[in-house]
Amino acid sequence: MTPRSQWWGSFLILTLLAGTWTFVLEGNALGEQDLLDAPSSPTQKFDADLIDQVLSSDYFEDDKEAAKDAPSPPAGSLPVQPEVAEEVEEEVTTSKNPFCVGCPMEVDVDDDKIKEMAGFAFSTHLSGFDDLERAQRMVRVVNAMTQVVAGQKYILDLEVGLTNCTKAQHDLDKEQCAMDPSEDTFICNFEVVEQSWINNKEVVRSNCKREKVSRREDGDDDEQDDYDDLEQDGDIVGDGDTTLPTAQKQPKSLRRKRDVVSSPSPPSPPVPILGGSRDAEESTEKLMDLAKFAVQQLDTIDADDDARLVMEVLDSKKQTVSGWMYTLKIRVAHTTCKEGEEVTLAKCKDKIVPPFRVCSVKILFQPWQEVQRKMTESQCLPEKAYYKKKQGKKIAKQLDLYKENEVNKKQKLHRALGGFHEVDVKSSELVELVNFIVESIDQQSNAMHAQKLVKIVAAQRQIVAGMKTKLVVELGYTGCRKNPTLDKSQCEIDNTREHQFCNVTVLEQPWLKSKQITHSKCGPRESMFLDRTKRSLSLFHIKLEKDEGVNQKEFQSFMDMHGKKYESREEYTYRLGVYMENMKKAKLLQDNEQGTAVYGSTAFADLTEEEFSKHYLGLRPDLRQGTKKVKTAKVPYLSSLPDEFDWRNYNAVTPVKNQGMCGSCWAFSVTGNIEGLYAKKYNKLMSFSEQELVDCDTLDEGCNGGLPENAYKALEKLGGLETESAYPYDGKGEKCSFDASKAAAKVKGFVELPKNETEMAMWLVKNGPISIGINANAMQFYMGGVSHPWKFLCGKKSLDHGVLIVGFGVHTYPYLNATLPYWSVKNSWGEEWGEQGYYRVYRGENTCGLAEMATSAVVD
Repeated sequence: MTPRSQWWGSFLILTLLAGTWTFVLEGNALGEQDLLDAPSSPTQKFDADLIDQVLSSDYFEDDKEAAKDAPSPPAGSLPVQPEVAEEVEEEVTTSKNPFCVGCPMEVDVDDDKIKEMAGFAFSTHLSGFDDLERAQRMVRVVNAMTQVVAGQKYILDLEVGLTNCTKAQHDLDKEQCAMDPSEDTFICNFEVVEQSWINNKEVVRSNCKREKVSRREDGDDDEQDDYDDLEQDGDIVGDGDTTLPTAQKQPKSLRRKRDVVSSPSPPSPPVPILGGSRDAEESTEKLMDLAKFAVQQLDTIDADDDARLVMEVLDSKKQTVSGWMYTLKIRVAHTTCKEGEEVTLAKCKDKIVPPFRVCSVKILFQPWQEVQRKMTESQCLPEKAYYKKKQGKKIAKQLDLYKENEVNKKQKLHRALGGFHEVDVKSSELVELVNFIVESIDQQSNAMHAQKLVKIVAAQRQIVAGMKTKLVVELGYTGCRKNPTLDKSQCEIDNTREHQFCNVTVLEQPWLKSKQITHSKCGPRESMFLDRTKRSLSLFHIKLEKDEGVNQKEFQSFMDMHGKKYESREEYTYRLGVYMENMKKAKLLQDNEQGTAVYGSTAFADLTEEEFSKHYLGLRPDLRQGTKKVKTAKVPYLSSLPDEFDWRNYNAVTPVKNQGMCGSCWAFSVTGNIEGLYAKKYNKLMSFSEQELVDCDTLDEGCNGGLPENAYKALEKLGGLETESAYPYDGKGEKCSFDASKAAAKVKGFVELPKNETEMAMWLVKNGPISIGINANAMQFYMGGVSHPWKFLCGKKSLDHGVLIVGFGVHTYPYLNATLPYWSVKNSWGEEWGEQGYYRVYRGENTCGLAEMATSAVVD
């Protein structure tokens, strides 16, 4: 070793000792652990291995002599092993000096500087895999090391997971994206070099491999083994989705290019599973609280009012996702205690009705959400021999269930003969029945798009004069329009729309070849249980947090402004929850707005998406008749378009109307078009009857929706359109009372306009207002301005509202020297909505699909 390196090593030793003596001189002779626990920075931290080597090195000559006289280790302790150098892949340089100048040093993963570098590495170099559409998110820093190079090198292992957002959505608003608990996390390795004197940092190496997760192989899960023993012995019926925790692929260890002197030590603890399940470390009280929560949710969705009782938590696992996912196995007893009452062992031990059941549940805990705990999965199966194991016997003795009383015997008999029993939701015997239910519900629905099964939430059966089955099913809307020949297997569920939950009862009588739905009720998750008296706070009850007062104050202002009243406290609470969720949607629109629109608390802010669609939209492209080619409008050539044009300035547009809670938007769009064409042709503005179309157009479905091109055909066949005063609007589908002698306008066909918005504007200037279909996603919360939402928030494929283009213009930004072209659109929700009943929407990009279905009548 050179004198220079010897001096450098001695200097490091003295520096270390000086730090140690400083602690002593301050008045407390700190131990080795205290020294290790002292606060440090990424580049200044005492390493345990380093201290061991210093204390055992030949820099302390007296230590070797002292070691000769040291007493022998006590009996039973580990024998002292000869010092052996650990194998390394690179060339090993042995030296009298135990220090490695310039080698990587482990540092605290929670240090602010490490977090900064991890964030830089992730955001700079981990834009995602080319074959993945979803965005990724860093979960945590797993390992961190620093190394002095020409600057400072940071060697980082990061745990990364997939979110439920696309990359585009994540770039727009990452706060709306959550980790996907169904996907496994993986490890990415980075090396970052920072050269602070030139204000430069750079990722010099990155390695990310998305490996499949592997099963644990250590076989040390004693609780799982006990459960497997029960299943093997026939004590319980195993559930098919119970598996051992999975282990993520571990990162390669970072090696140091130096001798590591081994010393006797106990076996290393198991390596934690990154992103995988692990034993829950929570207290018994916390796990029992989670188990009771799960059982309350099971009680909420079942058909009876009998309460379940948690007997024991058999197994508990925890996984870090976007929050924490708890997987519990719970021994549960049915009782005759009533739901809503206090259900305890002391109060209900004489009311237990065997057999016990073993329930596997998953609970997602997200403390930052309004609803902090959600049960995402559940499955309960009967336990066959619940007294066989010692634990089961102990509980049975405690409850004195060896001596069943007469009440329990009668209840057990009642359950066995004629009572409901739970059915495995994964049972193949439910497949055909559920398909029947989904098709029936879909046929009864007024929605434009077909629904598809997401999952069966719960199922029970009862033997009557046939077989009665009660189910709770979750349905999702697809992007496919309903038609008799639709193959739903080709349709993807649109997860941007709210799912429906349906309580359905089906009676099957095979000998009569009969299968009928005797009861069904569908709605959003929250509304399904509003009429149930048994819950005060249930799974679907909106939980109010510390900001309850603020939310309620805003909601009260909304109610006062729009004259809202609710019949019960439950309805008020439910509407408050819907309002809060809708304000999140409005914020999402506002945060991503490309124009000048303002979104907020409109009169529709307390309605769910389905309620809003049913009562205030109504465009039904699925009602199109046949495939006959539609006549295309002839577009007049204009050498130039004016900057603005509006038929309201030419007395060709009637005042804004209100369709009320009737899905008749299509009729208002058509009459508005005819009113403008008639005014231009005859120089006389008249208001025509929407009610005539609602009542007499047999090609459409009145308040349940319609299609402008069908309406044109119906008017041509009927013989004309009466005025508003002759056939006034009442917003209800009634018997047709059309009087041909009172028909004021005659229709002799219709035309379809091109999808080019410049040509649409030319046609409008020369002919009149245009009937269009539009996606109304942005309209529910629109308050004013030029609306220009991103396509992923308002696409062209989901046209659900009929409106009328009456003109166009250009919004200018004087200070920015920029312009924003727009269409002026007449709506049918009254003058209180939007800009005195009008909607300004960006012109030039087929915003919200406004150019997809542009049509006009041909007036005789």
